[in-house]
Amino acid sequence: MSLVLTACITKYTYKIIEYMSDGRWEPPSVAESFTGEGFHLFFKQMAVFIVIGASIAAAGFFGGIIVAAGVGIFAALALPASVMVLAREDSLADAVHPGKLFGIMTAIGWPYLLLCFFVMLLYGGSGAFLALLGTKISSSLLYPISLFSGSYFTCVMCALMGYCLFQYQDVLGYTTEDTQQSEVMDEESWKYKKALSDSSIYFQEGRIEDCAESLRNALKSRKKDAELNRRLFEMRAIGSSIEKMERQAEHYLQLLADSSQYTLAADALTAVRHRHAGWKPESPESCYNAARGLVARRQFRDAVLILKDMHIHSPEYRKIPQAYLLMAQALSDGLQRDAHALKVLTFIQKKFPENAVNKEIEELVSALNNQSAKAPQAVSA
Repeated sequence: MSLVLTACITKYTYKIIEYMSDGRWEPPSVAESFTGEGFHLFFKQMAVFIVIGASIAAAGFFGGIIVAAGVGIFAALALPASVMVLAREDSLADAVHPGKLFGIMTAIGWPYLLLCFFVMLLYGGSGAFLALLGTKISSSLLYPISLFSGSYFTCVMCALMGYCLFQYQDVLGYTTEDTQQSEVMDEESWKYKKALSDSSIYFQEGRIEDCAESLRNALKSRKKDAELNRRLFEMRAIGSSIEKMERQAEHYLQLLADSSQYTLAADALTAVRHRHAGWKPESPESCYNAARGLVARRQFRDAVLILKDMHIHSPEYRKIPQAYLLMAQALSDGLQRDAHALKVLTFIQKKFPENAVNKEIEELVSALNNQSAKAPQAVSA
């Protein structure tokens, strides 16, 4: 059972390297650990360890302990490169070829030593975690925990190696799937894909301003692109000044209103209000669209506040009856303020006698009046 689980984990971790090296940031599904091709990589990895052990033994037999130590140090440093080659090229010969491994190490340069340091740190972290638990839990629990801990740290190590391949693909001579697709793309589509990829990398590296700059450049030719605007808004909401955040939010909410995406609009409005309480967009259409999302999320009070006084701020807006009907529904259904809801409905009927939702307004007025008539009357003492 241990052998089977180790083979499945090995297959999955190599899949992680493949995904990351291709610039795919979503992890492979766990089902891929147990199905499909790739189990042979486990046996090839075992063969790599055997070749390394045999090389060290041969070096010690023919050259003495100093030569064996040198070969062992090189093997330890070259092991991440060997894993990356095996995952990327599926070649046992290349994975144990000293010249191939040395070429990868020198091509990456000093950052490769940093990669080795983090790999050793993660490997030691797993051991330290188990040593800490070993004296506090029973041996029957220690085995499954050790399996989970080792698997987790191995996944992180492989993600690091996969990202290293992606980051240095130019000097290593690898071609990712995104690059292959760009060869048959037109220039504008390639720039769009590149902007999405660069923004993801910058965000993961914590370079918020570089991420925003990449998205702004792409938006010059795609001003209404939903994904680019969403990402730029999220960058502004995280790390930019309040003024920049509000300016981008105004534009983003208008795009969402144009496509009637009220749930996303409610999310965006809530994100802005975390930094600037009480803010609402200048566009009445954006307010109405976001209010629909707020009502759907049962944030009735916020929906009422964003619609309040719309007839004063935007008297020319043609959907004021619909917006105020929504406000009345929020007051009645969500806040149990039927009297206020009736006032809003009466105002609509007087101010906008001819409107597209007149039937719905009359039905709600009738329902509220009936409910008020059935309510018990207070008796004076």
